[in-house]
Amino acid sequence: MGRIIVVGAGRSGLGAAEFLAKAGKEVVLTESRPVPDPQVAARLAELGVLAVWGSHPLTLLDGCDEVVLSPGVGPGTAFAAAAAERGISVIGELELAHRALRERKDGSLILAVTGTNGKSTTTDLITHLLKSSDLPSVACGNLGTPLITAMAGAEPGTVFALECSSYQLETVRDFHAEAAAALNLTPDHLARHGTRPRTTCA
Repeated sequence: MGRIIVVGAGRSGLGAAEFLAKAGKEVVLTESRPVPDPQVAARLAELGVLAVWGSHPLTLLDGCDEVVLSPGVGPGTAFAAAAAERGISVIGELELAHRALRERKDGSLILAVTGTNGKSTTTDLITHLLKSSDLPSVACGNLGTPLITAMAGAEPGTVFALECSSYQLETVRDFHAEAAAALNLTPDHLARHGTRPRTTCA
């Protein structure tokens, strides 16, 4: 497999880059901020991840097999659109983590929670109930720890209570959960999404 480009140096992007580097992949992380956090830069160097700061050069797509977007980077951005035009797979950290989790085949489950409001509270409540029932569980996703990071220290059979933002769900493809809840839908993040989808209730 060729180079994998991770776009964005937030928690999801850094988690994805670390996972891929430890899996022996050639990884390049690109971030629009011109000045890196020294600790982040040192960690990426330790992992052998080439970091490009201040822009997303399209030349990085040469020899690239896949692009992994952080949630803050929309699939409509110039870099992601250029990758798609070249036929390069464009996914998000959530899709990457789901793929890796399914490959483990260790009995782990995903309970996904999405919606405009109440996601974090519901995710934490689910985790509390699972732990109260002596089931191994982790709250992760949009509320803090990315799924790709939470997987690393999780035991087989863990139930991942996963908060999913609309930004994360933009880049899923084969992702699926054993159970999911959509709490509500109100007009939000329209600067990113453009319009609210029309829904019809019978």
